[in-house]
Amino acid sequence: MELNIYNKEGQLKATVSPADSSTLAEGLMADYILSLSFVLFDRVQLDVNDYVDFLGKRYRMLEPYIPNQKSTIEWSYNTKFYGIESVIRRALCLKTVDNELNPVFSLTAPAIEQVRLVVENINRVMGTTDWKVGEVIATDNLTIDYNGTYCNDALASIATAAETEWWIDGLTVNLCRCEYGELIELGYGSGLKEITLDTNENAKFFTRLFPMGSNRNIDPKKYGSSRLHLPGGVKYLEQNTHYGIIEHYEEAAFTAIYPRRVGKVGVVRKETKTGENKKPFDIYYFTDPELNFNPNEYVIAGLIKQIVFETGDLAGRDFEVNYHADKKEFEIITQWPYDNEMQLPGALVMKPGDDYILYNITMPTEYYALAETEFETAVAEYMNKNKLDKSVYKAPTDYIDLSKRNVSLSVGQRIHLVSDKYFPSIGYRDSRITKITRKVNEPLSADIEISDLANPGGKAVMEQGVKDAKHYAQAALSGLPDMIKSWENTPESDSNLYTAKKSVRSFVSRLLNDVVAGLITFLKGIKIGHFVSGSVGGTGAYINERGYAEMQGLRLNEFLEVPELRFNRIDVVSGELWNAIAFGIIESVNTLDQIATLKLESGELRSVRLNDFARGLFHNLVGNATISETDGCGFLTIPGFSTAYFSPTKLLADGKSFQYELKPGTKVHPCKAMKFAVYGNATDKSRQASAYATRTYQRYLVGVNTWEIDPNRNISAQYGDVEGLTINGYTMHGTGSYQSNGYFAGYIQFTPEQKDELKGENGKDGY
Repeated sequence: MELNIYNKEGQLKATVSPADSSTLAEGLMADYILSLSFVLFDRVQLDVNDYVDFLGKRYRMLEPYIPNQKSTIEWSYNTKFYGIESVIRRALCLKTVDNELNPVFSLTAPAIEQVRLVVENINRVMGTTDWKVGEVIATDNLTIDYNGTYCNDALASIATAAETEWWIDGLTVNLCRCEYGELIELGYGSGLKEITLDTNENAKFFTRLFPMGSNRNIDPKKYGSSRLHLPGGVKYLEQNTHYGIIEHYEEAAFTAIYPRRVGKVGVVRKETKTGENKKPFDIYYFTDPELNFNPNEYVIAGLIKQIVFETGDLAGRDFEVNYHADKKEFEIITQWPYDNEMQLPGALVMKPGDDYILYNITMPTEYYALAETEFETAVAEYMNKNKLDKSVYKAPTDYIDLSKRNVSLSVGQRIHLVSDKYFPSIGYRDSRITKITRKVNEPLSADIEISDLANPGGKAVMEQGVKDAKHYAQAALSGLPDMIKSWENTPESDSNLYTAKKSVRSFVSRLLNDVVAGLITFLKGIKIGHFVSGSVGGTGAYINERGYAEMQGLRLNEFLEVPELRFNRIDVVSGELWNAIAFGIIESVNTLDQIATLKLESGELRSVRLNDFARGLFHNLVGNATISETDGCGFLTIPGFSTAYFSPTKLLADGKSFQYELKPGTKVHPCKAMKFAVYGNATDKSRQASAYATRTYQRYLVGVNTWEIDPNRNISAQYGDVEGLTINGYTMHGTGSYQSNGYFAGYIQFTPEQKDELKGENGKDGY
């Protein structure tokens, strides 16, 4: 295999032959790394943004590379090119604040808006608009801190907060489970050489869960417990206990569930005051018109009243508050979260209609029961989520089997993993590929990992803690994917859309004249015009899925090359033209069982019979005659063609096939598209006569009951070239005629200068 290395302007720098040790490593939420080892006889400097195209993707150099000198003429390279998943880490996530791009900010928004921000920054750095947002799961507002965060780390943070995965398809960024395609069946001996079992080191595995409820708004004296518990006081839940008791304690996933009232922000105002540092700052206040009690009367001893915003710019953020009963408004205690002059509220402010929850206060009894039910639902969802198989199935592939099946593998491809050893109950598990390390010189030869859960490393490791158990139920898509415009080159995927103009440019029109630049395959055929079959009254044209065509006319300006021609007015042959009692065209041959199948038209009957002597000619790839000479049966060989002699031994019930045997001493079998004629029969006298014409003579045969033609008893007449024809000891020369008997109703006349000798019955001269 050879790969081309180009510079960033697309100019060829080197063509290399990778060593067998060269690999491509692909992983879910991980770098795609093309590791190439090769030798060049000239020193070629590899620079940042030099690239290689491999398996439909582009891999770039991210830093300069200097080769090692092996000798005076050899330079050794062991370098790495990186996929787009790594290239985007060169782009910071910036946001426009006060008309300036700011690398330090926080964004509270649903996941799709967070991903849009990342995509905008990728396009900014790449100098394009081709990058698009693809499939993104729906979420509530997520709060992500972008403090000098690169785009790849930003995607990892968003995926962690949304409890899902991020992946790139071409130039489309997706935030959802990476799983696609039709199921491909793999198993030991079926695409895989072996299967070994490992465990996802980042995944939880338990059979007994101790869920810990929140202590917010819980009055122990009133509730009888310092924390929210499950209905009925259930302490733990179990699943898959056939693995034994494996315990797990979980608190973080349920912290947002507690007895609470969701209030709405009313009037918002602010006052500017001077701080201890003599600098001005703002204090924000808001009212809640529907609040019908004084929160100061419901405090829990030792706790400070706090609120958390559920919607709006401050969604997900907690603040200490004071309640001024005389004005019926909350005062928010100002925060400076970024060690600078940016204050909250301030940079972000609540607005009328935003939802908030007040906590660290006691609640009416009915709120406890509602919280317990919500807690129970969230725990059930958490248990169900963690039923995913934590196993990682590792296997080297059998590239020969995959190649025969035309199977290609990629990260996220759905797999039907067959094994009665690992899955004794049902014999298989449906999952997906999460990692591939393939050989560059044989891409189907790879080590793959199949797992329900991602197992990335480094910054991309999925955190197991979650902020809100409600996220487990989020599965719907949020908003439409990005649109690919007519001038853009974003590759199509399952997660983006075309604009109308892009569709016109990309798809064949059903209404207007159009031009197709690429190859189009019609799997079920083509009809042209108003097709009507038939030689009389037929219209249009039709080509079926097997390549058979019917049309009204055909004009060829170059040439026509076919194994068989049929004409209504004239028959053109090169070789021999036969008139025989039986003939045929071979449709297919099983040479192992020596069964031939005839090509017959509808209603046509098989004409061969048992013990027939058949002879066929065809241009084979090997074994063709090189000169014209008389063979052992008395026929001339034709240069460029092989001759098959065979005889039916059994006529099969399908009406078109027969078993055959070859003439003793011959090896050429009948073959597909071969024409043959029957020139005799071993037992049936009615099938022992035939006639054939070559380019130089016509010959009539009678009484043929053996493979070999005996001129003395089988040739009844021959006209044209009779050179070398010997009958009853007399050898003929030149052109003329031979026949068994001659009858004349008129007279015989010799032309001038012609020999006038005529042999009579007794061999005497005379007329």
